[in-house]
Amino acid sequence: MRKLAYVPLAVVLALTSCVSAPATPAITVTADETSMPLPTSTTMPTPTERTSPTSAPTTPVVAFTPLDVVPVSAHPLSLTEHNAGTEMKRLNIIGTGTAHDIKFSPDGKRFAVATGRGVYLYDGSTFEQNGFIDVNDSVSAIAFSPDGNVLAVAVNGEASLWNVSSGQQMMSLDGALVSISKLAYGRGGYVAAIGGTCRGCGSPQLAMILWDAKTGRQIFMQSDIWYLTQALEFTPDGRQLFFGGQSGVTVIESETGEEVEVENWMKTRAPYNMIFNADGSNLFISSFEDTNLVLNMNTEARSTLSFCDGDLAGIGNYGICVKEQQVTVFDLLSGKEIKSVDTNIDAPSYSNILLAISPDGHFLVYGEGDVVHVMSVKDDVTIRNLDFPEFDGVETGLMFVNGFERYLVAMRYPAGQITLIDLQTNENVIVIKMECCEITGFAFAPDRRTVAILGDHILQILNVDSRQVIYESKFQSDFSGPIAFSPDGTKIYLSQSFENYILEFDLITKSLEKVGKNFYAYSYADPFATDNFHFNAQGDLVVLEYENSADGQNPSFRDVTTDQTIVLPYAVIADPQYLESFALNQDGTYLAFGNVKGIFVWDVTSKRQLLHLDKHERRGGDGWIGAIKSLMFSPKSDLLVSIGWDQTTRLWNIKSGIELRTLNVCCSASFTPDGRYLVTAGDGVIRVWGIPEP
Repeated sequence: MRKLAYVPLAVVLALTSCVSAPATPAITVTADETSMPLPTSTTMPTPTERTSPTSAPTTPVVAFTPLDVVPVSAHPLSLTEHNAGTEMKRLNIIGTGTAHDIKFSPDGKRFAVATGRGVYLYDGSTFEQNGFIDVNDSVSAIAFSPDGNVLAVAVNGEASLWNVSSGQQMMSLDGALVSISKLAYGRGGYVAAIGGTCRGCGSPQLAMILWDAKTGRQIFMQSDIWYLTQALEFTPDGRQLFFGGQSGVTVIESETGEEVEVENWMKTRAPYNMIFNADGSNLFISSFEDTNLVLNMNTEARSTLSFCDGDLAGIGNYGICVKEQQVTVFDLLSGKEIKSVDTNIDAPSYSNILLAISPDGHFLVYGEGDVVHVMSVKDDVTIRNLDFPEFDGVETGLMFVNGFERYLVAMRYPAGQITLIDLQTNENVIVIKMECCEITGFAFAPDRRTVAILGDHILQILNVDSRQVIYESKFQSDFSGPIAFSPDGTKIYLSQSFENYILEFDLITKSLEKVGKNFYAYSYADPFATDNFHFNAQGDLVVLEYENSADGQNPSFRDVTTDQTIVLPYAVIADPQYLESFALNQDGTYLAFGNVKGIFVWDVTSKRQLLHLDKHERRGGDGWIGAIKSLMFSPKSDLLVSIGWDQTTRLWNIKSGIELRTLNVCCSASFTPDGRYLVTAGDGVIRVWGIPEP
């Protein structure tokens, strides 16, 4: 969870009226050396103080003419507040999902990767994909049954059992968890889970649940177990379950759930992880506070596991653990080190790094970043990389490409490239890279033929059809975060990260001016979400400010061009009531804003509150609390979409106040310009929602 406070994002306001195709070769664009100075004022100018550059503007690569704005009409099947709840379907998925868990089957024949999209299955020796379990959601943890034929899968705090061969669900195991971080599957038909009882809470609130996998009956539950523990392991015969309970190591009988008294020689404080060897004679425990231990269950001897930090994994008689940038393979019978392998792991000891070793000890697998690496233990070389790329930003557009109108999504990858993908076909249309630097901002232009990209100090406009840069400017200051075109295509808006100012760059006059600042409750709030930029019915940018009143402060929305404002009679008297997000419907009649108390819908003309929607749960920690991350209306209807810090996306009919749909997806969403599709993105997956063609 990022440290985001009561984040009043920018708002749109009308002030007067109303897997995929083969990779496309990358297009690399370059920059010239001309520069555009940054305004020198360090204070926000008054509405009449529009700062101009002091030196000659940059010369475009090609003479720039105003963009020919192409109107976008509503699609016949656009999502509305009437059909979104009953007819909207998930039409497409893009992306493999981010990897969350990796496991070998006990016989070593299969290898599985749990991701934000489902579970990928591979041959355990060749690592060729041979299956996929589509659970239609993000999978946080997995565990194979002892015979390898059943896979326990964790989704949104619920566990379920799936037939590995058929990919069909067999049983659902419900409990009082909202997230599951680890699963274990024991002999005799028992499944256990550790996870959080509150998603996004400031302090971890973990619990453990044990089920009978034959009947689905819950056998045992203990709440408020040890802080952030991953310690969860059945004895090899499945008769007992060890876990990081309220008093350190807790042991229960699997069949009855009765607690077993732990002898003094077994006790350790703050257990993080644990594994048994094949015959159950040795238990290996890593700890937050104590020395990492090896407990001999027969002789009651205790010894130190000196070559390990927090993360442990093992199967059969082979174990692995992490220390600094090495993975150590060790013998689970003797507890002795076999060999250490240098890796590129660069993470804290207790960061839940993805680790697995094959039952025969031949293959070491670890996850780091976007890649799951498969190494030969004997040869100490990487033999396969399984890619599960994450992306940190998406934009949607409707573009003319090669003469055809196409729905596109722009995916920004951490490596610094932008990939444009067709929402309907998954085809890679173009891959964009900047030779100078990473791409930090991207926007579709209203001419539906060009895009803008921002990197380091450089702004470029690229024609998608010709793959040519038609305009370029270089600034004296760096910008990061989203950028946006004005509706008429003549201006581009940027964020100045140092002071959170919004700057307007006029593509015709080449002037760069500070135009306002969205007021946030805390300086560490993230002001660079896409909905930082909103425009009213006249096409002017609107910024959020506050106006003092007898009751406290009231939210005020200022048109940066005309300096007109509208103030809502909503008193902000304490931090939790500061606005987190805003949206305006397409004709400017309704304004919605969100804060820790929920969503409030207002009539813009009468300044009267119409609705209070409070389905999203509050989340908080580290000095902040919040409920509504983002709000948006469909560009062609009054369908309201809200994204909460509870990691749900909800659809609303604001005329009736009815919640139409809850999507267990996060953490961003956007509509295509014609309202045809709602695109949700997060966890390495883009999901496309809409009404199926008749």
